[in-house]
Amino acid sequence: MKFRLMITVAFIVTVIMTLSFGWSIYEDHKTNQNNFIVHGLLISQMQAKALARPLWDMNNDNTRMILESIKKDHDFSYAKIIDPKGKIVMAIGKKTPEIDDRVFSKPISFHFNGKEQNLGELQLGLSERIISLKTQEAIIFGLESYVLLLFGTLSVLYISLIYFVTDPMEKMTSFIRNLGRDDFKSKLPMSHYDEFGILASSFNMMMNEMDAIYREMNAKRIEQERVNVELDLARKEAVEANKAKSTFLANMSHELRTPLNAIVGYSEMLLEELTETGMEHCVTDLNKVTSAARHLAEIINDILDLSKIESGKVILDIQQFELPKAINDVKDIVCPGIEKGNNKFALEIDPSIKYIISDQMKIRQNLLNLIGNASKFTQNGNISLYIKKTVINDDEWLIFDVTDNGIGIAQEQINLIFDPFTQADASTTRKYGGTGLGLAITKKICNLLGGDISVKSIVGQGSTFTMKLPVNSEKYIYVAQGI
Repeated sequence: MKFRLMITVAFIVTVIMTLSFGWSIYEDHKTNQNNFIVHGLLISQMQAKALARPLWDMNNDNTRMILESIKKDHDFSYAKIIDPKGKIVMAIGKKTPEIDDRVFSKPISFHFNGKEQNLGELQLGLSERIISLKTQEAIIFGLESYVLLLFGTLSVLYISLIYFVTDPMEKMTSFIRNLGRDDFKSKLPMSHYDEFGILASSFNMMMNEMDAIYREMNAKRIEQERVNVELDLARKEAVEANKAKSTFLANMSHELRTPLNAIVGYSEMLLEELTETGMEHCVTDLNKVTSAARHLAEIINDILDLSKIESGKVILDIQQFELPKAINDVKDIVCPGIEKGNNKFALEIDPSIKYIISDQMKIRQNLLNLIGNASKFTQNGNISLYIKKTVINDDEWLIFDVTDNGIGIAQEQINLIFDPFTQADASTTRKYGGTGLGLAITKKICNLLGGDISVKSIVGQGSTFTMKLPVNSEKYIYVAQGI
C-alpha cells in the first residue's frame, strides 16, 4: 500500500504540474499569435499611410526606401505594392510567399481635393515561424524550472507521506496482522496525536466493543444451534403432518364421493318417477337435494384433486393432440352456462396452432375452470378466450387469455386468489358461492405442466387470466411420469 500510495501521489502531482506547464505554454503560444497578428496589422496600417504621399508624387526612391525599411526593421519576408488594376508596382523580398507566410493587406489612399484617391494596396508577408521560435524558447526556458519544481515537490511529499501517513499505517497494519483470532483484548499504541492517533483510540474502543459483542454472539450462537435443532425436528414433523393430511383428504374424498354419486343418481331416478306420477309438489324439494349433492360432489372432487397434487400422486397423461379440436369441445360445454347469465362468448385461436404435446384433460380442466369463473362473476357481459403462440428463449409457448367484463378483483386481493380455500373477499363467497379451490388447482396444474398463470383486473371493469404453457410440456414438467 505504501508503494501504491507513493506512486499515486507522484502520478497525480506530475500530471497536475505537467498540465499546468502545458497550459502556460499554450497561453504563451496564444499570446504570441495575438501579438503576431496585432503587429502585422499595425505595421501594415502605418506603412500604408506612409506610402500614400510618395506614391501620389510618383517618388519611386522614397517608396522603395520605405519598403526596404519595412523588410529590414520589422522582420517582414516581403513587401509589395499593387495598383488598383492588380499589377505589382514595386516589390521587395521574396517573389512568391512561402506556406507559413501570413499576408497582411491594407489599401493605400491619398486625400486630394476633398476626395479619397485609391492608389492601390500594400501587401506585407510575415512568417509564422516567429511564433514557433518564441514558443520553443518559452518551452526550453520553462522546462528547467518545471523539472526542478517537480523534483522538489515530489521530495517534500515523499518525506511528508513517510512520516505522517505510511509509517503510522505500517505500524497499525503490523499490529492488526499480529492479532490472534478472537484476540480482542490487545490495544493499539498511539504514536501520533493526529488523525492516526484518533484512529488508534477509536480502534481500541472498537476492540473493547467487539470483545463484548463476541461474547454475546458466542452465547447466541449456542442458543441458535439449539433452536435450529428444534426447528429441524418441527419442520420434519410438519412435512410428515402435511403428507398425512393430504393422504387423509385423498382417501376421505374418495370414500365420500362414492355415496354422493349414489345420492345424485337415486335423486335423478326419483325425479323421473315423481314427474311421471304427477307428484309435482315433491319435485322442487328433490331438485334442491340433487343440486346440493352435486355441489358437494364438486367440492369433494376439488379437494381430491388438490390433495393428489400436494401429495405428489398426480399422473400426467402427456401425449400429442389437436388443440383446436379440444378447445371447440370446451366451447360446447361452457356455452350453456355462459348464455344462462345472458353473456356472449368469443373464441379466437392462432391459425398456426395445430398439435401440441401436453395433458389434454388437465388443459381442458383449467379452461373449464377459468371460463366457468368468468361466467359466474359476469352478467349481461362479454367473455372471450384468445389463444396465441409465442417464442420465449427459443422455445414455443401457448398464451391462453380468458377475459371478462365482470365484477373484477381488487389489487390487494390478486396475490391471494391462487391460495387454497381463498376468494377475493367474504362477500363474493356469500353471493356467488364456491370453495376457493378452483384457481389454486388451476395454478398447480399449470406448474405441473411447466407453465404458470397470472391475472390482471380492475374492480368493476373485469379481469384477464393469462395461462402460459409450453407447446411441448415434456421438456418442462418437473413431476416424474407416473408419480
